[in-house]
Amino acid sequence: MNVLIVDDDPWVRALLTDILEFENIGVFTAASGPAALSLIETCRALDCILIDYHMPNMDGVAVIRKIQQNDHLTQARLFLMSAEWPAQRHADELAVGFVRKPFELTELLRRLRNEEAEVGPLSRKGSGDNPDSDADSRRSPFI
Repeated sequence: MNVLIVDDDPWVRALLTDILEFENIGVFTAASGPAALSLIETCRALDCILIDYHMPNMDGVAVIRKIQQNDHLTQARLFLMSAEWPAQRHADELAVGFVRKPFELTELLRRLRNEEAEVGPLSRKGSGDNPDSDADSRRSPFI
């Protein structure tokens, strides 16, 4: 599995890269929407794209719209990431997954792995899941 992380925060990119690579997931990163679109045009091996909601110049919603308008770019599943629950409305409108920040590691990995065989490229199965409502006491810490 290969994941593209699109986030203007270098700390978030580095942290997610370390965690995903430790889990034997291939990682590509982009610090902006335009950089992500350029990478997507050249890299056809992406399975998932995690896109930050708030970025300068081109926010996550604009990046997702560009990808959806040019469906030849990628068949990867798209996830909008944000600490703000109102951003989930945008994810729902765009029919993409929503990942709440801070990340709950077990939930993030489950979503990246389990949905691979269950949903199509732009589906949002499970995007309404609230990681804060999970009663499982074995949950990993937030990242």
